[in-house]
Amino acid sequence: MRKINLFFLRKILPKTLLGRSFLIVALPVIFLQAASTYIFFDRHWDALSRRLAISLADEVSLLIALKEEKTENPAALSIAQARLGIKMDVLPATEWNAIEDTHSFGYLHDIRRELASRGITPIKLYAEDHFDDVVMYWQSPEGHMYHFTASRKKIYSPTVYIFMLWSLGLSVVLVSIALLFMRNQIRPILRLAKAAEKFGKGHADLRLKPHGAAEVRLAMHAFNNMQERISRQIQQRTEMLAGISHDLRTPLTRMRLELAVNEESIAEEWRTEMQRDITEMEQMISSYLAFAKGEDGESLQRIELQDVLQDLVSIAQRQHPHITLTMTDATVTLNARVGALKRCIQNALSNACRYGTKVIVSLTQQDGAIFITIEDDGAGIPEEQFEAVFRPFYRLEQSRNLDTGGIGLGLSIARDIARSHGGDITLGRSGLGGLKVVVQLHQ
Repeated sequence: MRKINLFFLRKILPKTLLGRSFLIVALPVIFLQAASTYIFFDRHWDALSRRLAISLADEVSLLIALKEEKTENPAALSIAQARLGIKMDVLPATEWNAIEDTHSFGYLHDIRRELASRGITPIKLYAEDHFDDVVMYWQSPEGHMYHFTASRKKIYSPTVYIFMLWSLGLSVVLVSIALLFMRNQIRPILRLAKAAEKFGKGHADLRLKPHGAAEVRLAMHAFNNMQERISRQIQQRTEMLAGISHDLRTPLTRMRLELAVNEESIAEEWRTEMQRDITEMEQMISSYLAFAKGEDGESLQRIELQDVLQDLVSIAQRQHPHITLTMTDATVTLNARVGALKRCIQNALSNACRYGTKVIVSLTQQDGAIFITIEDDGAGIPEEQFEAVFRPFYRLEQSRNLDTGGIGLGLSIARDIARSHGGDITLGRSGLGGLKVVVQLHQ
């Protein structure tokens, strides 16, 4: 039961910081308003209604006493009615049964009780919604029926509703002011979150100007320092690997030149082996450098993904004609680094073509997310290694043959590119029996 209640609370509670902060401010105000209103009604309104009922009952008793005096003074009775604001008439007793008696208003019970305590019974009271007057009928022991009409002001006070309106109005004003202040405090946090998201997608020069609360400014300073350290580290890594690549390619070039010069003096078998080793080393160096550089230097462009996929599939179909491409009818556009995105899709597509004979490429769009699915009918990958293959230099093929096992950087580079575009790459079982690669992107 406790877990159900907690789950229900999580479902109904606001998800945003602004909503929860507003709830923290608004709930105490609502509870305070409810408590003060209840106490006011329970004490003030009850006491006020009782006192007004006592006053009205005393005034009615006075008019009855003046009317039933043996030496009735009509002038005094008329003055009393005018001063008290109560009109009194004597009606035929035959009309008593036709008079409606109202019990729906709480204050009428107070009047009925007070009149009964003074011996004025039986009594019938009548009032309508939004009434101006309250009407009272009393049948005296002598058989006379008295008709009293009293002003609404005798039994009703608007101070309760005025108090409620003022309290409610002030509460709304104060909560609205608090909401404006909270929005101003949360805005820097939203800017920080958006800057972090953009930096994760490869945007540079996103230094934030710290503002807001002291804690938020501290977080912005930390973000700026972190951004500088990461950018400096990436630049140092790229420069280091570029230098290593340059240094290694120099002796490789000399080796290739020596093979060409001494081609006749070296046995053909050795010459072929050495050329293959040199080619493999150059491929490894190029892959290491591509992994280190990532998308450095490429700017974002607005592209149509259908055109990019069509070009990649057309190139792959030259060597692997059994590739099928299906795409959504709606035009899919997004901001991307064209070269990097092509490398990402091409790495997954080349793996499917290498290990499968039939390949299906599909493009779908749902709820703002873009899905590029590549399926093949190859041997696939064990499920327990779905995540391991994304680690740099991880190879399912334990041999050192680059033609069969590769270097182990293709999927790592593809995932880095997809994540830098705000998406990801996941693996699964293909309906064809092999591997399914899903590249998810966001517009």
